[in-house]
Amino acid sequence: MHVTAQSLTILNVTQTAVKANQNSLNKVVTTLGQFDVRLRNFSDNVNARLTETNNFFLTYLHLDLLLSEMRDLITRASILFEHFDSQLKALTLGHLSPKFNISL
Repeated sequence: MHVTAQSLTILNVTQTAVKANQNSLNKVVTTLGQFDVRLRNFSDNVNARLTETNNFFLTYLHLDLLLSEMRDLITRASILFEHFDSQLKALTLGHLSPKFNISL
């Protein structure tokens, strides 16, 4: 009877330890689940911010390209107007003769 009582005591202690381990494991699983949710939220937030930053950067580059093209067009127009001005001055001084080509 003594061996049976000892076996039951060991079995009860083991069962209590297993129950405690099971509770601990359940807490760990719950905590990991909460961590996973928080990590996903963080990842989604980072991805959203990266998308916003990428869109801003692409818009900035597009605007920079357009401004560069406008600068080039203004420079060309300035050169053409300077040439036109010099031609008008030459015409008023009599250095050029006006030619009209009228073809019907």
